Amino acid sequence: MHFIQKLRTLCGGKTVGVKFCLGLPHEFMGICKAMLETGITPDFITVDGAEGGTGAAPVEFVNNVGMPLNFALSFVHNVLVGVNLRDKIRIAASGKIATGFDMVSKVAIGADICNMARPMMMATGCIQSMQCNMNTCPTGVATQDKSLAKGLVVEDKKTRVANFQRLTLHSFLELIGAMGLSNPSELK
Repeated sequence: MHFIQKLRTLCGGKTVGVKFCLGLPHEFMGICKAMLETGITPDFITVDGAEGGTGAAPVEFVNNVGMPLNFALSFVHNVLVGVNLRDKIRIAASGKIATGFDMVSKVAIGADICNMARPMMMATGCIQSMQCNMNTCPTGVATQDKSLAKGLVVEDKKTRVANFQRLTLHSFLELIGAMGLSNPSELK
């Protein structure tokens, strides 16, 4: 918690958060105990699920390490409610969120925000060659190699990404309306 405060001070008060894939539930409870003892909380917690990973993740980690997102997200939300810190900390859900329904389900179990990395990469042209960590991405999506990066034509891809985002949010809001709700904050 003191490191979080140090980061907050060094960055001039900007938001500071943590991201983790929940392993042992009691470890998160220990983090909450430290928050209560120090009075220092992160501005947000990103809960990642064990469902998959990037091409940069070791193969043995993908789908094997940590808890599934729905369980971890619900657990983190409930513990923060239980220790009366939920109103101080935003929760972001991350891990195989690709559709409006995925977003609705994550918000319903405790997320304030949903991160979508893989679908955006796919919309950009990722073919999941699993070379993200080698700087050899053949589509140019995950590389700093200028000759490979030429394959990523931003002018073409930006429209695909924007359309994917717009249509996903439209789907999310349609589902909210179909449930008779007027605002995502009404999801429980």
